[in-house]
Amino acid sequence: MKADVIILGASGYGGGELLRLLSNHPAAGAIMPVSKSNAGKCVTEVHSHLRNLSNVLFLGEPDWRAGSQESPLVIFAAMENGRLASLIGSVLTALEEAERARRAVLIDLSGDFRLRSADAYRAAYGCDHPRPDLLGSFTYGLPEAGAIAQARFIANPGCFATAVGLALLPLASIENIGFILALPGRDSPLPR
Repeated sequence: MKADVIILGASGYGGGELLRLLSNHPAAGAIMPVSKSNAGKCVTEVHSHLRNLSNVLFLGEPDWRAGSQESPLVIFAAMENGRLASLIGSVLTALEEAERARRAVLIDLSGDFRLRSADAYRAAYGCDHPRPDLLGSFTYGLPEAGAIAQARFIANPGCFATAVGLALLPLASIENIGFILALPGRDSPLPR
């Protein structure tokens, strides 16, 4: 069964890459790109390299009832940091009202739900989290590591964490690896 896809923030770089990857993905059903600032525009007006999407228009708001009610719904939040956290209440309510919540997966590509505590969020981003009650409710991880297979709310690692995590993934299968990975520095046990 194919999954319907909603991309919140589809006019940005991350949204454009999602459109590119999903436009030919065999498991993707209806793809709904959402961009308030580009509502009604053709996707190719913003992402000229996506010529195969010349008949697709940006929606100003998600149509939570579009697609098949029987199909799973995957929502990618490709918005700037802080945006999903401020909208998540309305997103969850809209999914409930559309009777799609049970079969929906929400993947956050920003840093909104990567951290587990309000104190850690404040230290990392210099501001309070709009929904501290939801911190820790997202599963942090990549599909390659298997941590997100059954998750409904996923916090995608950033680009540096992804690069490091994927580079180290082959080591995860080695038992009793017996060494510490550290860069030489002030507190490093390694010689300089």
